[in-house]
Amino acid sequence: MRTKAGGRASLVALAVVLLASAIAYMPFCAVAHRCGCSWPWAGADARCNVHAASGPHCPWCQHWALGAAAALAIGSGQAVVFHRLRRRGWRAPASMLGAAASFVLIAPIAATVLWIPTDYPHLFQLDARKSLGLPAGPVRCLVAPGRAAASCCRPGPASD
Repeated sequence: MRTKAGGRASLVALAVVLLASAIAYMPFCAVAHRCGCSWPWAGADARCNVHAASGPHCPWCQHWALGAAAALAIGSGQAVVFHRLRRRGWRAPASMLGAAASFVLIAPIAATVLWIPTDYPHLFQLDARKSLGLPAGPVRCLVAPGRAAASCCRPGPASD
């Protein structure tokens, strides 16, 4: 039987994991999409290519639903890892470390799954889509010169 203190410790430990993931989300976006996102205290999306007038726009910043799905997938995956470790008898601090470490497995999977339906060219390397021989997906991230593009990060006119 779980005590109140044990349940509280679990909630706090899981909250720490999710907070750390939220902080690491933007730098991971930069690694995955080579887009220019950074740490929250270093400008977050200020240098993201989503703010460029043309070219490829980061799929997570261009399409808020993809960005939200990525955050949800990563956080949910880590919560599952945390709860499974707790069920196996791991203490809250050890479960917290295990769930935090799972970010390096869960985040790249989420990035890949959510990248496939886009036409964004880069994933962990420049021109990954071309290197892998994958066709462009239906979710548009490539913006022609002179066309305004919507972004989750800054309000602007919607593109088609």
